[in-house]
Amino acid sequence: IVVEAEYTRGTLQSSTTAKLGGEELESVKTESFAEAASQISGVSMLSTGQNVAKPIIHGLHSNRVLIVNNGLRHEFQNWGIDHAPEIDPSAINQIEVIKGAATVRFGPEALGGVILTSPAPMELSTPLSGKIGLVGKSNGQSGEGNIELRKGFKWLSLMAGGSYLKQGDLQAPNYNLSNTGKEEESYYGGILIHPFANLDIEGYYSRVDQNLGILLGSTFSNLEDLERALEADVPAFTTDFTYDINQPRQEIRHDLYKATARYTGNNHVLELKYGHQFNARKEFGLRRGDAPTIDLELVTNSIDLDWSHPSIGPFSGKIGAQWQDQANDNLPGTNTVPFIPNYDSERWGAYLIESAQFGNNNTIEFGLRYDWMEAQITGREPDNTIYRNTIEYENITATLGYKKQITPESSFRTNIGTAWRPPNVAELYRFG
Repeated sequence: IVVEAEYTRGTLQSSTTAKLGGEELESVKTESFAEAASQISGVSMLSTGQNVAKPIIHGLHSNRVLIVNNGLRHEFQNWGIDHAPEIDPSAINQIEVIKGAATVRFGPEALGGVILTSPAPMELSTPLSGKIGLVGKSNGQSGEGNIELRKGFKWLSLMAGGSYLKQGDLQAPNYNLSNTGKEEESYYGGILIHPFANLDIEGYYSRVDQNLGILLGSTFSNLEDLERALEADVPAFTTDFTYDINQPRQEIRHDLYKATARYTGNNHVLELKYGHQFNARKEFGLRRGDAPTIDLELVTNSIDLDWSHPSIGPFSGKIGAQWQDQANDNLPGTNTVPFIPNYDSERWGAYLIESAQFGNNNTIEFGLRYDWMEAQITGREPDNTIYRNTIEYENITATLGYKKQITPESSFRTNIGTAWRPPNVAELYRFG
């Protein structure tokens, strides 16, 4: 007997949530992550190129919208509008959007809202199952294939999958868009161990590799080139169709490791989660040779502890704490002054969310959170002078909400909250 139910992972009943899954998500899995998320009402998309797009909520994007990928904050170079999140939609089973000030539960950078993505859960005692997808598109003459396999035993569940995409130059109605090809590959795997009735141990790994071409005719070195490009009927440097990806382009790799231990007791759940993410980004402009103009590596380690405690009188809720350590390094060989400096940062956060029901159909809830962040920065001025600095920020955020179930089919909810984020290092020290 399998009993299933849906729940809001944001835990706040008074917040506005929306989900995309099932056949609706399947129909857009061959698009980018931002295009898939934009199918949800209230989410739009910012596109800065044929292959680069990111989601917008309430007019906010980049480091003002938090993406939680499979339970971990998706950490990447999120300070530029031309930096798309490295998430493969074919590996996602559901996208959930929480709008408004969701900072209390998820931490800084959730000013516009939170986008939660998750794969299909691993299940015990299930037969071997799988799915295969093949997609072809005429524009770009692209082909994509993906595969996934799952098997559940009595105390063990396994899953693995992957995808590959190859696309050539895209076409406008009257001309070729030179150097807009892309090549993407991703693979992932997970294991669930259920050694005792109250304990689950889960491991997950995913990797995404992208090679994204940037329209050759959109690269400018001065205002005169830009003016000529706007007046031209056909972009400069337009050539015949090809699958080659030349300068300018982006090469990105993102690795995600996650280990989770979950203890389910009498009316409470304790979960400990460790995450490790590695993000490598190379950006190639138009220059002699094939050295990148930006070559960055971002390494993130995180620990999350969450406790859904037993009810205390009319109150039920969740208490949690988070720790994160992050190191950003510019790799040598670009022969340019680093666009953003090297830095090492550390974050601590703790939160409390409680709700209580009164009467038959009324729920009131409140949340409180404290965050502290410190970063040590080492960079170079445009004249190559080395500078060093240490920045530190701390803040308290809060939320208060109310929900009333009017009829079984209708409800009223309202929420007021504060949101906060420390400035991104790139905003403070870009080019020194």
